[in-house]
Amino acid sequence: MSWIGKLLGGGLGLVVGGPLGAVLGVVIGHHAIDNNESITFDAVETRQSVYFTAVFSLLGKVAKADGLVTKEEIALVEQVMASNPAFTPEVRTLAIEIFNAARDDETDYLDYAVQLRDTFGNAPPVLASILQILTSVAHADGHLHDIEREMLGNIASVFGMQYRDAAGATRDNELAKSYALLNSEPGDTLAVIKRRYRKLAMEYHPDRVQSQGLSPEFAKDAEDRFKDIQYAWDVLEKELA
Repeated sequence: MSWIGKLLGGGLGLVVGGPLGAVLGVVIGHHAIDNNESITFDAVETRQSVYFTAVFSLLGKVAKADGLVTKEEIALVEQVMASNPAFTPEVRTLAIEIFNAARDDETDYLDYAVQLRDTFGNAPPVLASILQILTSVAHADGHLHDIEREMLGNIASVFGMQYRDAAGATRDNELAKSYALLNSEPGDTLAVIKRRYRKLAMEYHPDRVQSQGLSPEFAKDAEDRFKDIQYAWDVLEKELA
């Protein structure tokens, strides 16, 4: 049984507390059935539950940050799910309900970010993957609003990261995106960038990220991030060699 199957089977109380648990409780309350069977979650399943809930809760907050959830933002959230076969109809329904519940609740988005940091503080690539998804949705309508930029910066700060608008850079030039992906800047030597690339490639290897609690529904995102890092290195190596 998958972790989502366990949740829908009535195992909610064993999984997620805090503000994310409150969102999940509202949603699962509409689905859970009476079940006397003892359902347990291992550490990875618990972290997967937190990851999945946090992604769609924060997506709801970011999408509504400028006061209006646009059709482009909704389309991108749907694309995140549609492009991944792991999002079964059951999973898609759960994701959309989490998105809607968090979008409309009164919880501060930073409360979600703090719970994420507390859960994945020892796994920066997992936190970075969430920030990347949020950034993509914020750019979905073709314009990054000041309040969205502020939210992303604040979330990154809670995660202990520096927010780099790599999504925006893709429209300007490939080099800017490549430097951002490898945590580098023009003027850094190729040797320094190569060390950073190797470190990131190891940290962001899909198998390693999934072992740290990445929700399996986002395995493709981890693979895409890994490929982006490899491509960024190829771009800069050719530019600076």
